[in-house]
Amino acid sequence: MLTAESRQKGYLAMRAQMNDPAVKVRQRTTAGRPARIVNQQISVVTAVGRIVSEIDRGRTIMAEEGLIPGDLAAGLVHTSLEAGEFGCKWLPPPGQIGEYVTAFEQMAARGHLDFLGIIWRLRRTDGGASFWVLPFRGGNAAKQQLQAVMHFITQPRH
Repeated sequence: MLTAESRQKGYLAMRAQMNDPAVKVRQRTTAGRPARIVNQQISVVTAVGRIVSEIDRGRTIMAEEGLIPGDLAAGLVHTSLEAGEFGCKWLPPPGQIGEYVTAFEQMAARGHLDFLGIIWRLRRTDGGASFWVLPFRGGNAAKQQLQAVMHFITQPRH
């Protein structure tokens, strides 16, 4: 049963979270996305171009919120069933983007390469990290693959 006290606690927790700059960054990077995702194959150049523009936008938001832009990272989630490859490749520093593109082109040469979306990682001040996804593809299979990569990435390493 909800009491006035529990409602007040919930309200205060919600207000605290809304004032958290990291939460604002996540909200602003995902705001304005289409409700429906169109399933279409995208090229390596298109996928890399999209992640580069998204990370630039995200880091601008970080700076506007008074956070360190370098604490935000993004990776392309990809799958190539023929080559048996599936995972996330994190975007490198700007000087190494050519190697990033080449690695994906080599994967594409070995078999059908599909880009499922972008995984974001925001380093928090408490030493942890927040993760979220920006899907490129719709459907259950793409959703399950994104969730599997997200689960793998967020698991603590022993």
